[in-house]
Amino acid sequence: MDAQVRAGLATSRVAVTIAPMENSSPPTPGFRKLPARYAAIVLPFFLSCIMTCLISGISTLRGVGLAPGVLQLWLGSWGVSWLIAFPTLMAVLPFVRRLTSKVVEMP
Repeated sequence: MDAQVRAGLATSRVAVTIAPMENSSPPTPGFRKLPARYAAIVLPFFLSCIMTCLISGISTLRGVGLAPGVLQLWLGSWGVSWLIAFPTLMAVLPFVRRLTSKVVEMP
């Protein structure tokens, strides 16, 4: 590798921007949005719901297949895993944010 290419690699940086969450949806009649201060609870709530739904579904299907009663087994495992995942996310999110800021150049 010649010196010019090595110098270019040493000084090149990739710029990644993280877009803030936008409030682009129009107001829904009869539905009031929560104030912005609740975002720290709502984001981990939805994240834990989606992740535990997917992971428990995959694990249940791999474990028992499409057997009779698989839906009840999946819902039971989803509930238990969510009860563990949501408080865990609330507890570790500040640490993960600090860790991320040490690894990623923030704007």
